[in-house]
Amino acid sequence: MKYYRVVKKSQAKNYISGNKLIKSDGAQASYNLPKEFFLDAKDKGVLVETSMDYPRKYDDGNAYILNSNYKFKLGQGVLWLIGEEYKNIENKFILSKSGTNNKIITYRTVYNQMSKNDRGYKWFVDLYDKNLAGNKLIFNIDEDRKIFTWDIEFSGIEQNLTYDDIQPDKDECVEYSHNMIYYGAPGTGKSFDLEKKRKEVLEDDDYYFERVTFHPDYSYGDFVGTYKPFVEKNNENKDEITYKFIPGSFLRVLIKALKDPEHLYMLIIEEINRADVYSVFGDVFQLLDRDKDNKSVYSIDISEDVKKYFKDHKIELEKLEIPRNMLIWATMNSADQGVFPVDTAFKRRWDFEYLSLDNNQEENTGYIHTKTGDYEWNDIRTTINNYLLKEGINEDKCMGPFFINNESNDDYTEMFKNKVLMYLFEDAARPLRQRIFSDYDVLTFSNIITDFNGEKGMHIFNDEIVSVISKDSDSDDDDINDTQ
Repeated sequence: MKYYRVVKKSQAKNYISGNKLIKSDGAQASYNLPKEFFLDAKDKGVLVETSMDYPRKYDDGNAYILNSNYKFKLGQGVLWLIGEEYKNIENKFILSKSGTNNKIITYRTVYNQMSKNDRGYKWFVDLYDKNLAGNKLIFNIDEDRKIFTWDIEFSGIEQNLTYDDIQPDKDECVEYSHNMIYYGAPGTGKSFDLEKKRKEVLEDDDYYFERVTFHPDYSYGDFVGTYKPFVEKNNENKDEITYKFIPGSFLRVLIKALKDPEHLYMLIIEEINRADVYSVFGDVFQLLDRDKDNKSVYSIDISEDVKKYFKDHKIELEKLEIPRNMLIWATMNSADQGVFPVDTAFKRRWDFEYLSLDNNQEENTGYIHTKTGDYEWNDIRTTINNYLLKEGINEDKCMGPFFINNESNDDYTEMFKNKVLMYLFEDAARPLRQRIFSDYDVLTFSNIITDFNGEKGMHIFNDEIVSVISKDSDSDDDDINDTQ
């Protein structure tokens, strides 16, 4: 629930007269807050009375702070005005209620005095000093998430910025695709890139996105919603089976987006082509077409069970569409195309970003240690990839930098042995086993592992591969020695 109060000239340090910015010395150094906000917040348990002593406390009034169950948050407008550094501070809120005239007031002097011992109160001092008469204060109570937000809607004068301009659904929606699939060979960092870009678009809060991984058994009920059985106690305190509608990942994110159009929400689908997308999306497939405002071009009818679920969440809808503030981003491993093929009709409703074989390779470096030498992971990887491509193996069977990744140290030996060698033997190089691995009368995976651990080391591969990675290894050693 939201409450508003426009900053009056008498309350502001800054105001516009004609085309000039005027600094006022007679500002009252406080804001009067809406009484209906105070009454509702008190009734809902958002604000609680405090006995703490603080400057300018009314003898015949009361002081109120935020209930410990609630989180205090500064909105995007306030952060733009006073600085993003306040985003990482535990900001605090306190107000006064006058006993004589029942005014609900936040005092600059109070916050200024208290900020000397607790920086959490400093935000209001900066806000008051930088704010303009005519701007609108916004107080938002989110009972579901237990968050109280103080924000600003700018008048557009002098700051040359409106509230809509700084909201991510008005600004950053234009810059980033709404339906996006990151695709590439195994290990090219699709999830890594998606996550990095998600943090650029969304507020850094898990509430604003949901991540799901598709698999062959994933269904429309998992994605949109379905009735599921539950055991509950009846009036006679006996167990009985009842059914409840349980929303899927798509519906959960959709409801959040519909209830909060001022923020972006995102559904992230990992491995989108590991499920039958037509069965999973069902009639939602029709909603993927977006218009110039990034809303669904077409709407679909809502089933009675979904309609009832919406109504339980105080949303009245007759038709369903994806709003402009809901993004759907996914990853697709192009090597898995054979699991569930994705045709042109589905693809044309998405934007695609291809990640090359060497994408972000500088982000993942490590070494494989053998009795024949130490080898840098990316040198080996690119050499094997080049050999596979030369022998006619499809690019989507090659390995990206993140095919193996050790976050604890730079020793990739065990992962190379147990993951890369198995992948080559069982999958990517299966047609080339006798050529890529050298000098084996009886070629088994057991023999390859035994020789890799023994004297052969990296010489389990053919001479063409070994000659290249040996040169790369010598070059790496020279670079190391030059720095010592």
